[in-house]
Parts: sequence; structure tokens; C-alpha cells
Amino acid sequence: MDCGVACLAMLLSVSYEDALLAMGRYTGAYIREVKAAAKRLKKPLRFTRKFDLENDTGILAVKSEKWRTDHLVVLKDGLIVDTDGSIWDHDVFMSANVATGLSLLVYDGKD
Repeated sequence: MDCGVACLAMLLSVSYEDALLAMGRYTGAYIREVKAAAKRLKKPLRFTRKFDLENDTGILAVKSEKWRTDHLVVLKDGLIVDTDGSIWDHDVFMSANVATGLSLLVYDGKD
């Protein structure tokens, strides 16, 4: 249940510990908690429901019957980095997990 913390650390290039502290009491976090934690780290994220799996980079919320709740992964230019350490082509990840992308949190690099 730490996918939000792990994705936040990876996307924003901060330590896992810093991401965890920024999350506060939310370790199994939803998008709004991840977005609030990024703001506390002074690296705000922009929420969007329109994204291109081939070209965009950010924290991707995905839905699948495989997981009890929505899952967060890092999307980077067509690749998905899952929080178990695996790296997938986006189409293979979505197909293997019968997953659908829901939204993307994007870091524009503007602090």
C-alpha cells in the first residue's frame, strides 16, 4: 500500500523517507494526498485526465480487478515503472493487468 510514496519519490527525485514524511499519515494514498504531499515538498503536481501513454511522464493512476483499489505507477515516455521494481512497455502493462489509465499527476519542474 505504499505505491503513492514510492511513485512520489521516483517522480520528484526525492528520497523515499522524504516522500513518506511529506505524505504524513497517508501511506495507502489517493491522488489528492499524493498531490498535497508534492506541494509540501515544494514540487507541485498538476492533475489531468487527458494524457498520452506514449509520450507523457508522471504518476499514473490505474484501475484493474487485480488490485482492491486504484494503483499508482510512474509513467515515463511509454514505459511504466511499477512499485515492485518492474519496468514495462505501457501497452504490455495495461494488457497483462487488464488495466485502464484513470489520471496522471504531472510535475512541470516549476517549484
